Amino acid sequence: MAATTAGDDRWTRGGGDAATEMQGGVRVISYAPPTVNATPSRVYYLYLMLPAIIVLACITIYPFFWLIWMSLHDVDVGAASDKWNDFRNWTRLTRDRKFQDGWWLLAQYSLMCMTLQVGLGLLLAVILNRSRYEKVLVTVFLMPMMMAPVVAGLVWYYLYNSTFGWYHWLMQSAGILGERSILGDPSTAMIGIVIVDTWQWTPLITLIVLAGLKRVPRDQLEA
Repeated sequence: MAATTAGDDRWTRGGGDAATEMQGGVRVISYAPPTVNATPSRVYYLYLMLPAIIVLACITIYPFFWLIWMSLHDVDVGAASDKWNDFRNWTRLTRDRKFQDGWWLLAQYSLMCMTLQVGLGLLLAVILNRSRYEKVLVTVFLMPMMMAPVVAGLVWYYLYNSTFGWYHWLMQSAGILGERSILGDPSTAMIGIVIVDTWQWTPLITLIVLAGLKRVPRDQLEA
């Protein structure tokens, strides 16, 4: 170990230890040895992610390209080889009534969900912003969004059940529904699905708008 003195300042260093320097009675680290473990390279992190990448590729990417392959061939169950169909499956879609009805239902579903979710989300964000119980209410409103879609679907399936569903009993008592479940009637099934989607994803819109309101100066909100 070596030591050097110059006026009131002095420093010491020994072997691989850090060197410290005294300045005005305060010990300051003037030298630090390199870390024991070298910084991993990017290839190292790639190796760590490789198992997850392979699993995701097997369950997402491969089925996606396999579906495209089957759409371009006549596929039979068994040992028969697939035959090229000259894009007949794709050209037949333009004449398929069910395919066209599916796009129309998707447009209706998207329009109703976006209108309700944006409207309700904006309203809730304005109400919750700087309210007295904001933190508690935000936590409560975010709970549906944290629920897995499968779990949310099962919960609402039981609530809509025509035999023991509480929501079905409530709407039936109010004269809105008959004996059939809201999901079992073609005239009300879309409304029931929209209600579930709005219940689960309106908190996301509320959270986004509320985060934006937090960045607005208070004097502008009060103006």
